[in-house]
Amino acid sequence: MPTPDCSRFPRLCARRGTSDLGGLAGGPAERMVLIVLAMMVAAGLIATTLWWLLRRRRSSSYPAVVAGRSIAAGTLGGMAMVPVGMVLLSAGYEVNKYGELVIRQLLGQFLYSAMAIEHFAISVGMAVPFVAVLARRPMRHPVLLGAGYGAFAWLAVNSLALPLAFGQPTPWQLGIDAIWPSLLVHVVYGLVLGAVVARDTRKYAAPLAHWEGDGRLTAAGSRPPFGHGA
Repeated sequence: MPTPDCSRFPRLCARRGTSDLGGLAGGPAERMVLIVLAMMVAAGLIATTLWWLLRRRRSSSYPAVVAGRSIAAGTLGGMAMVPVGMVLLSAGYEVNKYGELVIRQLLGQFLYSAMAIEHFAISVGMAVPFVAVLARRPMRHPVLLGAGYGAFAWLAVNSLALPLAFGQPTPWQLGIDAIWPSLLVHVVYGLVLGAVVARDTRKYAAPLAHWEGDGRLTAAGSRPPFGHGA
């Protein structure tokens, strides 16, 4: 893995000599933060799994299905980003730079707990458009579509909108070491997003575009009434 250019990433180069986790685990307090974050991730994974196993298998309204799928897909996608981001941070690369800047802007200081909440809130929110579209129009290769969606989100938001909003140079101006780490994390998110949506969609015999007379989703193994989705 190439070494980042210290002239472009002085903060990261300063971190490289402080700990094995890019400055995140230098002392007891920092290690405790990592333990708490790990517990949050584990709790989120357990909660999502239980919700997925216990949720109703019967028909459900379109908004409820989209909300449920977005929570599951967004949470799991956000979890998948964490280990990849930690590996990149340990190597000294810049990830989640603007997540940190947003927290400092809103709270006046940086809190790891706030970053965790922000991360998963954004992960779920980003899942909603993808889930909503594929719920109405199931498409082939949703996993690849998810990877493309993650890359597009990085391109539009992280490489253009956020740098302009904060008056920062874009990754394109900084070079390849400012591009691929964050892009990789977002592609991983999109892959998981697509995989979860693909798995969930296969539970129904008819896509969400097929509705019964009361506006509820046709459950697996049943057929939509005559005249609906024909």
